[in-house]
Amino acid sequence: MKTKSTKQAAKDRLLAKIKKEIYIENGDSCMICKNEPSVDLMHILPKSIWPEHYTEKWNLILGCRSCHDLFDSSATYRRKTKLYNKVVKHDPQGAYRYFQMSNAINDIDIELINNLDKVLK
Repeated sequence: MKTKSTKQAAKDRLLAKIKKEIYIENGDSCMICKNEPSVDLMHILPKSIWPEHYTEKWNLILGCRSCHDLFDSSATYRRKTKLYNKVVKHDPQGAYRYFQMSNAINDIDIELINNLDKVLK
């Protein structure tokens, strides 16, 4: 088994502390869907692309496994969570890039078309 470096162990302790603080502030429900218990400490901006935000409390939320998977895999889903507004205050370029805001108008168009189709049927 691979042992952790002292630096990584310190980061892990800090993340555990932040997770506890977020839990106390927000309870045990997923911060996205509000329905499921939160089991994951989620990075809003992923640590693989923005390692500088790895231990920033503003970049962390508690979520259920389903929301975590959807959030990580779909920019459209990320935009629906409204977490862009939280992130843009701290890293505007990162928020714009990760939430793919240049495609947001396409999502709105698709949603309008889908709603119009329902009305017309």
